[in-house]
Amino acid sequence: MSHAIWSVILVCAAARAQTVSLAELRPPDQRARSAQREGLKLSAAGDHARAAAALEKAVALDPTYALALGDLGGQYVLLGRYQEAITTLGRALAIAPAASWLHSNFALALIKSGRLAEAEQSARNAIHLNPGNMQAHYLLGCALVIENNRAEGIQELEAAAGEVPEAYRALAQTYQLDGQTDLARAEQYQYQVATEARSRKKTGAWQDALLPFGTRVK
Repeated sequence: MSHAIWSVILVCAAARAQTVSLAELRPPDQRARSAQREGLKLSAAGDHARAAAALEKAVALDPTYALALGDLGGQYVLLGRYQEAITTLGRALAIAPAASWLHSNFALALIKSGRLAEAEQSARNAIHLNPGNMQAHYLLGCALVIENNRAEGIQELEAAAGEVPEAYRALAQTYQLDGQTDLARAEQYQYQVATEARSRKKTGAWQDALLPFGTRVK
């Protein structure tokens, strides 16, 4: 199945799961913390190139700052710099292996690079650390369906849909490809309802970073 049909979520600061290591909780260099905060502001404004530059500064000031490394990896994904994202997120995970959100971001970068088996494992790691990480359930569902493991993939997408509306769209696309047009229409309708409801609310940084494979959308 083509990657081009899938939409995936970048898990940024606003949606981080509360599973962290002592290393991640360690107070960072204050100059690095200031640069990290600036990076998040720039990202929220849609300036991902400058956000990455600010986060690169944070990491240069404090190379063990897992939070900044994780956010920098996320910006690299948004910029299409997937190998750099994988490398940077790998560094973050070496410091903070208990952070579910880092495993989610790592799964995203791997999916974008076409490394589906590794993405599946990373998403499963995120879920093991925090079963309530619906972004990880969504990413796992996408990876499984792309790998033609339809049954488990649909199950994961259904689990995520209440919190991650893009799961409805993924389900609709899956059913459409399988020729189940009635189910596809029903899921597409649920997607439209959920996204309209979300547009009436203030969204977090992760919700403002929705991506299809290859093209930025709002």
